[in-house]
Amino acid sequence: MAARVMTRAQMGTGMRPLQSSSRPVFGSPARLAAGVPAQRLRLAAAEQQRSHTQQQQQQQRSLVAMRSSAGSELVPDDEFAISKISFGSILTPVGCFLLAYGFGAYFMLLPGADLSSIMLIYGFPISVLGFALSYAQLEPVKCKTTRGALELRDTQMTDIQKQIREDVTRYRGGQEVVFKEVRGRLYRGRARAA
Repeated sequence: MAARVMTRAQMGTGMRPLQSSSRPVFGSPARLAAGVPAQRLRLAAAEQQRSHTQQQQQQQRSLVAMRSSAGSELVPDDEFAISKISFGSILTPVGCFLLAYGFGAYFMLLPGADLSSIMLIYGFPISVLGFALSYAQLEPVKCKTTRGALELRDTQMTDIQKQIREDVTRYRGGQEVVFKEVRGRLYRGRARAA
């Protein structure tokens, strides 16, 4: 016979009482003994599945490594382009040199006192511009290309792909400021819509 047991929480809420039985909670001993080999079989099957999956992954990795090593050596991107030169790294030392030489010539520590004013006038804005370009520049992305892709680049690259490649492999300046401004406008627009 099943005895009715009620907890305090059930008494106050009007829930049905729990029913207990004389059967053991975990099943009969015969049932437990029959379940042990089945559980071992399940564990062995899971282990076999796991080792098979690991072998497949290892074979795929070795196949990819063989494909990449067989004629797919990386070619350095050595082509010269004026856009790959950082103007900030050129203008900063030139401006600082003109500024320093202009001060030295002005105080007659260096020769060229008659040109000191021109060096000071042009040295200051050039150095400030060089510092500004160095501060706001984004480094170019290192382009890793295989020999096969390099051969196909000229024949199969679209205009958009060419423009994207040129944009990411050159020094860019002021992009962070533009992104912050656009992001601010987008979030203000979302706040107004909500």
